[in-house]
Amino acid sequence: DTFYSEIPSGLSPALLSYLLSRGQIGGPALVGTMLDLAQRGFLKIKENIKPRKFLFWSYQNRNYTLEFDRKFYTENKKSLQLFEHDLLTFIFDDLAEGQSNIDFKTLRGSRSRFVKWFSDWKKGIVKLGETQGYWDKTSIKARNKGVIISLILVAVTVISAMYIEEWAIIPAISGVTLLIWSLFIPRRTPEFELEAKKWGGLKKYLKKYQFRDSANSFFLENISKFLVYGVVLGVSKEVVKKLAEMIPQGQQSSFFPWYVASHPYADFSPTGFGDALSSLMTAASSTMSS
Repeated sequence: DTFYSEIPSGLSPALLSYLLSRGQIGGPALVGTMLDLAQRGFLKIKENIKPRKFLFWSYQNRNYTLEFDRKFYTENKKSLQLFEHDLLTFIFDDLAEGQSNIDFKTLRGSRSRFVKWFSDWKKGIVKLGETQGYWDKTSIKARNKGVIISLILVAVTVISAMYIEEWAIIPAISGVTLLIWSLFIPRRTPEFELEAKKWGGLKKYLKKYQFRDSANSFFLENISKFLVYGVVLGVSKEVVKKLAEMIPQGQQSSFFPWYVASHPYADFSPTGFGDALSSLMTAASSTMSS
């Protein structure tokens, strides 16, 4: 229940998602992994803005392009985990057909291929997570027993319905109730329960905007990492905007070298950069989630 103003560990965004969500890997894990690869030098994200006009209404149409640094990848691919390598291979070798650039519109247009790949990608992360010792083995065995017994009760329901009719609802309700409760049996080991609480404290620290009052140089030096983890923790776009506004005027490229906005409409004021980064997070999340 307290704030935590530091990064608890160097856990990858995907494994952090596994640790906090009982193995349920979703869109935030994918977006977090993509941003993590960017801030480590494997990717750049380029913002493109084109002015549009509809009747008397003028607006700006934003689109984003992922750029893969293949030279950096060749020199540093040993530092990648298998699921990170798989993400880069799928996006740039499969979807981009060997090109080093792909925009978000193309990603959205590849939904069916993405869904099939994402299913396998999640399984790989879960399999890796199971080897990390996050969860108490006894509780996992208890969950499995509960699931097995609940399935037996469901089978009994089907058979007994032919003989005792409406009374078959008793094993049915028992089986469903046991199945639901079994899913909540697994508990983390003490070591990782403590780490999970620290991540929860960091989420609270970010969501309550406590970083605005921080004089800690560590926060500013690692602001890109706070952004990456914030995506996995589920912070809002308003938090992302306020995070970006912490960057001193004109120094955005020093803290976010992976984010490139070279068009004439770029606004490098703290507020303008905050709006731009918030828009990027919204676009990335909606693209990957869809």
